[in-house]
Amino acid sequence: MRKLRSAIALAVLLAGCAPAGNVPIYTADGAPGHRIDCSGYARNWGHCVEQAGAICKAAGYTVLSRTDERATPTDVGLIPAIVDATGPARVARSMVIRCNEAPG
Repeated sequence: MRKLRSAIALAVLLAGCAPAGNVPIYTADGAPGHRIDCSGYARNWGHCVEQAGAICKAAGYTVLSRTDERATPTDVGLIPAIVDATGPARVARSMVIRCNEAPG
């Protein structure tokens, strides 16, 4: 039983190590934008900011929206003892940005 709990806890932790995502989108006003995903335990908002800077470079960017969700154990059906040891069952973070126009 202990091995099963350890395996489940490891799977939950590794789920936060998936690569971050950048999805090109169009904003409500039709301008190009980007949805940046920096979900998981191994990331924080700094990862989103780094990605935004890499996408928009010197022009900079404007944050249009941010989401930060933490699923509770009952949302994903985990055993409470595992959640006590590892924290929330899932951490989802993302932001939508629009690159600023380069001065010129």
